[in-house]
Amino acid sequence: MSNISLKNDQKWAPLGFGALFLALAIFWGIQLHESLTLQYAGEWDQLGGFLRWLMGYVFILLGLTLISWLNFKGPYQWWGIRSKAIWTYRSWALLLFFFLYLFLHWTTGSQVDLVEENLLVAMLAFAFVMGFTFVGGLIRSKNLHAKRLQQQTATELQALRSQLNPHFLFNALNTLYSHAVPLKDESLAERIQELSGILRFTLQQAQKEFVSIEEELTFLHRYIGLQQARIAEPERVHIDIQWDQSEASIPPLLLLPFVENLFKYGISPQKDTQAKLTLYIEDGKLNFSTVNPIGSAQQKGTGNGIEQVKRRLALRYPDHHQLSIQQKDGQFIVQLRLELNHPFVHSTHNDYDLTSHSY
Repeated sequence: MSNISLKNDQKWAPLGFGALFLALAIFWGIQLHESLTLQYAGEWDQLGGFLRWLMGYVFILLGLTLISWLNFKGPYQWWGIRSKAIWTYRSWALLLFFFLYLFLHWTTGSQVDLVEENLLVAMLAFAFVMGFTFVGGLIRSKNLHAKRLQQQTATELQALRSQLNPHFLFNALNTLYSHAVPLKDESLAERIQELSGILRFTLQQAQKEFVSIEEELTFLHRYIGLQQARIAEPERVHIDIQWDQSEASIPPLLLLPFVENLFKYGISPQKDTQAKLTLYIEDGKLNFSTVNPIGSAQQKGTGNGIEQVKRRLALRYPDHHQLSIQQKDGQFIVQLRLELNHPFVHSTHNDYDLTSHSY
């Protein structure tokens, strides 16, 4: 019953608003006609002066609306929504108020006795512009929030659809591990256990909005261990990860595309190439970088994985990250600085000591 009532409300609400608006317009039209008839009966030639006065205010209102729209689309978008440029926007706002006053002072013939009146009118006009910008900012924030929720929902749905294959692999790995242990092949059993941990993380933790930095580093440790196990000369990839144990959280798998690229393109069987990954986390600030020789695929672009990282950074850390990706002297260089300013999600300690680990 409640759903039917809600649907009916949604159906008739626009019609009700239109009827109310039309009724009020007719009412005010009648009131205005009676007032003008009483004031200008027999002197209709004076009505032109009233209409010009009314149109003057209409043009003033339209002009203020145009200035407000330009301020919202220009300076507010450039500086007002950026925390690091907020004082630039405030300086612009003061200049805008000054220009409004100068315009009014000029239109009144720069008369000294009208300074206080011009100042008051400029303040009212400035308040109109700032109010318009404030409301526009609220609407913009609401739309961005809705868009982010929509993107997040789409990402989660895609992840849920892809869970069937990891579940199968996870069960298969447990079976292989149970067979490897009796054979006393410790290296094989260890690699299977690491891969099992990676799949467990992608199934259980990667669906979360944030995970603890400890959980993310544990995942990277396991992933890097598997990647180095398949390389004949693992020392050609230098890994340096240091963490000061400060509490922080991070979107899961955020750094994975960069690490994948490092191992995919960093080592060439035909050439004596070197690659390097550094990750320092101190006082809630993350500094990450990778350097590897440019692969043929990297010459064509950064790939879908890195593009997804850019979108995730823009979504979660719009004003709290710096990402640089460049190709220089035959090297593919990634540098990321990130402020891990989200609440820490407590997690149990694992078997790995990640305070300072070099591979």
